[in-house]
Amino acid sequence: MSATSLMPVYRHQHSKQGSVYAYKSEIEAWWNARQPASKQQSETDQRQGRSRISLDISYPHLAIYSALIIVLSLSIAVAVQTLQSHRAASPTASVRSPRVTLAVLPFQSLSNTSEDNNIAYNITISVITDFTHSTVLRVIDHSLVMPFEGSIDTPAHIARLLHSDKLLRGTAGYSGNSLRVAAELVDPATGDTIWSKQYEQEGTNLPKMENEIASTIATDVENNLSHDDRPQS
Repeated sequence: MSATSLMPVYRHQHSKQGSVYAYKSEIEAWWNARQPASKQQSETDQRQGRSRISLDISYPHLAIYSALIIVLSLSIAVAVQTLQSHRAASPTASVRSPRVTLAVLPFQSLSNTSEDNNIAYNITISVITDFTHSTVLRVIDHSLVMPFEGSIDTPAHIARLLHSDKLLRGTAGYSGNSLRVAAELVDPATGDTIWSKQYEQEGTNLPKMENEIASTIATDVENNLSHDDRPQS
């Protein structure tokens, strides 16, 4: 076996005829060695050019994705800060205690006259109406408490039927141009009076006096329940 010219080709002589062969790796190396330097540089430049084009194309997409990630992160941060601000602005929203349920029983007439009966009824309705605006307690509707007018049932039994925590009851009467009203707050669990007060107002404008006394009663009871249940007078 011997080399032929400069090309890496080999010849092998058999008994009757010869054969020629070559190795692929040597042929490629020989071919590349024979290429002009300028052509090789051109091919190198083309390969580098393709790399630069690929990089140039990828940079804009990378910038867009980065911008989107930054915007999303800022949006999440603003949302979290807003939520925390709202929670800080209303710290009592999650810790506010349940409202007390109050049943205002029909006030009783002092003299059992038609006039005093009307006065007692009007004061009962006015007190219940004032309590409907309360943020401290929930008042039972007047249609549910009116059947207990003059009832001799125990406070515990009435409260159980009305599903109330506290009971308010009282008396009312008008005599000698003077409107007298007494009110007391009862704890049904023990039957004890935890607050009581008497009100008196002189005049002839009964509707006005009834509304004023009823409003005062509602305010006093609400103040009492918003603090504690210690007896007051």
